[in-house]
Amino acid sequence: ATIINQALPKQLYTGQGGLGTSVTVLRAGPVGVTASDNFVYLTLPVQLTFSNAVYESYPLRAGLRFKVKVNVTPDWRLKTELYYTGLSDNLADTFKLGPLSLKPKSMVEDITQPVQKLLAPIIDAKVNDAIQLRARIAPLWRNAFSPTLVSKEYCTWLKLTPQKIVMSPLLAVNNTIRLSMGVVTGAEITVGPKPVAA
Repeated sequence: ATIINQALPKQLYTGQGGLGTSVTVLRAGPVGVTASDNFVYLTLPVQLTFSNAVYESYPLRAGLRFKVKVNVTPDWRLKTELYYTGLSDNLADTFKLGPLSLKPKSMVEDITQPVQKLLAPIIDAKVNDAIQLRARIAPLWRNAFSPTLVSKEYCTWLKLTPQKIVMSPLLAVNNTIRLSMGVVTGAEITVGPKPVAA
């Protein structure tokens, strides 16, 4: 939540709102983040203002809901996929803009794609900047695959060589995200000088 809230701009979208109106979408507060059912869920509070050549609506408040699927790529980056899941229930069914009677719920659906296009790369980049998996795993990797002296008398070394990485999908339950990882290794015994680490 902190990462996303620091990265998102105040103005999320300005453009066509349908029926000859334009719409401005502003962030109206901090993004709410939860994790469950193997997704990270975001609720983005927004303020919508519709206008035409003559009239401007009062600011309407709503929450745009998204879910994020997170995967790990072979280069140890997090790949996020953002999906729009709907609108919070607190938006009016209709409102007047001068002589026009507008249905904001259906009009909001038209602006979710541009907002999603703005959010997706920000979330992907900022999450990767903040959670650098490679940097966290590298010391563990070096320790695991550095040759170990098993007999000083005979100068014998045990060297483990990684052959395959097995990774579970990220599990998100009760606001906790877990990633299980296993490494299939080969074992090699060397007598003599210390072998080079894998």
